[in-house]
Parts: sequence; C-alpha cells; structure tokens
Amino acid sequence: MPVNCDAYKGGLTASHEAKDSIMKRIHQNRIDNTKDEQQQNDGQEEAFKLAPFNPSSDQIQNKALHMLDLGPSDVLFDIGCGDGRFLCFAANQIRGLQCVGIELEREYVYRARVKVREAKLEDAIDIRWQDATKASETNNNSDVEKVGVQSLTLSEDATALYLFILPKGIVKMMPILESLRKRRLAEGKRLQVLSYMFQIHDWEATKTDETAKGSCPVYYYDFHETTSSK
Repeated sequence: MPVNCDAYKGGLTASHEAKDSIMKRIHQNRIDNTKDEQQQNDGQEEAFKLAPFNPSSDQIQNKALHMLDLGPSDVLFDIGCGDGRFLCFAANQIRGLQCVGIELEREYVYRARVKVREAKLEDAIDIRWQDATKASETNNNSDVEKVGVQSLTLSEDATALYLFILPKGIVKMMPILESLRKRRLAEGKRLQVLSYMFQIHDWEATKTDETAKGSCPVYYYDFHETTSSK
C-alpha cells in the first residue's frame, strides 16, 4: 500500500555449506522461540515505540539503495525494520552486504525472520526483537549462538542506517545516532544514514530527494573525515 505522505507528516571458519547449515538451524530456532523472547522481556520497562508499521514502497526501497553507496564490506542497520522487506531487497542486490534489522513489534519480528528464511538469507540478515533505543552495544537475544551477522552491534559495526521513524522517534534515537557519528569519524570511517519522510534536524542533509510518488522526501546523510555536522 502506498504511503500517505500527508497523513504521516501530520501524524506525526567452517565451510560455506557448514556455515549455511548452522545459520539456518539458528535462524529456525529463533523463529520457533519468539515466545521465549517475550517471556524474557516480561517485567522490563516498557519500550519506546519509534513508529507504527508502514512498509516502504518498492519505489522507496530502490531509491534508498541507489542513494546509499553500499558494498560487500558494509553493515546496514534498519531501525524499525518491520517485516524486513528492505533488508531482504538490499541483501539480494548487494552480495556480501551484512544486514541487521531491529524491530519492537513481536508480530513483525516473526514475519521478518520467516521472510529471511524463505529468501535463504540467514547468513546475511539478522532480525532482532529489541528496543532500538537500547540496542547500541550488544545483541541481547540470549537464546542464540552469536556467530556471523548475529555478532554485529550498532556501535561497533554499523556503517549505514535506514530510518523510517517518526520525528519523536528520531529525537529519542538522537543520542545514539550522534554518538555513532562521532565514533565513526574518530575511527576515520564513513557513516551513511538515510531517513525516509522525516529530516534529522540536528544534522545537515547531504542530499534530499523528493521525486518519489507524493513528493515524499528522502534525506541522505554522508559522514566521513572531510565532513562535519552543522
């Protein structure tokens, strides 16, 4: 279903075969044990919901991947990944790209994990049931053996971020985003961030695209050694 821009703006070291087998088994175990994750999370402080589920259209997915300069050495995090469609699209288009999706809603975590399994992308994509505002340091899903893409963390490994979250969600995420920007610059590394629909006002966009249907904006931020935030 196309996004209603006005409504949104207003409302808001094994062989390849062995590795493949291991990843599939782990991934299936995670799908089967989603209920266990719920029990592990019971009693914890209520998580902050960054945005309601509203999937990015095919047009936006294509545009986002075109604007992001990604290669096989990149690690892409989708904050509020929904059913994982953008990560599956990206991983299919760029072989070697490692992807992590963070999603708060249990139903969409399950859908995303099934979608990843059906696309045979278990070694490229990890879907995590987490509060994104607390996901910077570790993958805290304790039911999995952390290997490959599952061992990646936002603070240590992310080189690119995709955001489709409400302004209040951006504000809530800003300390993590700014810390990540500063860390990558200090490391002499590049960080790319793409925000669909809503601008990150603390930063100056490198590029803005409003050619999508309904003139829905896409804001692209590219940080490297020769850039700075204004």
